[in-house]
Amino acid sequence: RTVDTIVPVKGGELKVGDRVPVANYISEIDNPITEMKIGNVQYKLDKLFGWVVGAYLADGSMNGNYIQISKIDKSFETNIRQFCKQYNLPFKTRCHQGAYGPGKDNLILSKELKLFLIEHFATGSYNKIVGGFVYGSNLEFIGGLINGYFSGDGSVDAKKHLIRVGSRSERLVNDVSVLLSYFGIFATKLT
Repeated sequence: RTVDTIVPVKGGELKVGDRVPVANYISEIDNPITEMKIGNVQYKLDKLFGWVVGAYLADGSMNGNYIQISKIDKSFETNIRQFCKQYNLPFKTRCHQGAYGPGKDNLILSKELKLFLIEHFATGSYNKIVGGFVYGSNLEFIGGLINGYFSGDGSVDAKKHLIRVGSRSERLVNDVSVLLSYFGIFATKLT
């Protein structure tokens, strides 16, 4: 950005101190994706499915054909159980004593859903991403994803007036920052 206009600059020519315009708000696209077929089942891209994806991004892993979302918070079990009931997916919980106290795994048994999550959101805390289709989906699904992700990895600091979220995946942090723009929320990244 110059004094009176915006000019194109190659990324390699940017210097410290250059001003780069960013989007404060991204509009939902016309005719957003509202459903997706996973295996033989048509899933609604609604708030609940978005929340489950966000919870997976925050606290999920894979174990065999199980999707494992590890969180002791009762709302995680409630939401995941409701999602599984809606799609007739086997669900169970497993409580255990961990090194830092009690733990709880919420388990969804679905090979098809597991493969979907790996394909679009990856696996492993350093590798997770937001799949490209999400940017073309509806605001209800995107909002649910943000809610689930912040429910797992977010925190609030009232004294500093901050809402924070963290991840080992730099790409995931960047992707979530873009998703926040759909709701007019501008994020900064701290290292």
